[in-house]
Parts: sequence; structure tokens; C-alpha cells
Amino acid sequence: MILRKVAMVAITAAAVALPAVPAAASESGISGWNGKCYTNWTTTTQANVWCDGTGPERYGASIVCTKGTSTRQLDYANGPWFGDRRGITMTCPSGYTRSQQWGWPAG
Repeated sequence: MILRKVAMVAITAAAVALPAVPAAASESGISGWNGKCYTNWTTTTQANVWCDGTGPERYGASIVCTKGTSTRQLDYANGPWFGDRRGITMTCPSGYTRSQQWGWPAG
């Protein structure tokens, strides 16, 4: 399955306020669909997120990566159907480390 990166946002740490897509912390519900999102696994530079529920609606996922005072958020849309536990694997750019991740309805 090929996922399409829909945004890569570079911002300074001081400007980090809210993500560009609906944020959902791991294991917290998002209104508008019948499930929750979970983190399958993480490393210092990667994360895999899946969202519970039933298809055919799809979910996306986001990862925030940091390098010094630089922060990047990568958003992956058009992921698998809700309920597909294989999830979305996201990787930080070279030199960045993972700081958080979450899943969201891909509309």
C-alpha cells in the first residue's frame, strides 16, 4: 500500500501550538467515527499507528519530529481502512527524532 505524504511543515519549537490536522493522542477517541487510534510501536525515529473501527472509511496519521529547535510534522493521508491493524508506519527525516504521533479520520 502506498501512502501519500500530504504535508511537511517546518516550524520552530516556539511556534508549536496545534497540529495542522485533527490531533488525537494515542488511545483517545475522535468524534465523527466509530473507533479509537492506537500506537503499535515506536522507535527514536519511527512510529506505527492504527485506528480501530470498520471500513470502508480510511484513517491517516501524523508524526512530529524534532532536531534541536526545529520541529517538523509529517501527515500521511489515505491510509488503510479503519480496523486494519497493520497501521501506518511513519519515519522522521534524517537527523530528526520522533516526539509524538497520532491517527485521525482521513475523510
